[in-house]
Amino acid sequence: MPPPGGFPNVTIKRGVPAARGLTGGMIWGGMVAATVLGFYAVGQGNIARREAKKERRLARAALIPLLQAEEDVRYVMAKRAADEKEAKLMSGVPGWKVGASVYNSGAWMPATAK
Repeated sequence: MPPPGGFPNVTIKRGVPAARGLTGGMIWGGMVAATVLGFYAVGQGNIARREAKKERRLARAALIPLLQAEEDVRYVMAKRAADEKEAKLMSGVPGWKVGASVYNSGAWMPATAK
């Protein structure tokens, strides 16, 4: 038998809230905003990277005279050592001039790095 006062009423309505999440326009707006902010961040990163690259390039350009002077000193020392070795090696050859070019072009060019 039913309890006194009867059975409680059964609710049969759907338990779905009225707002079921973001609307399509909100999703599109969020994606457009994220894309714009992403492109802005990439642009700012490119500008910073370009400035850093320019600074490195200018720093290297400032070092060129120092590096050239070091290379000139190294070349002179190597040339002296080669001339001493040539003088020792060719001491028995009459008329040999140490350090004289064996080419007749007249243009001086430093030895290339190998």
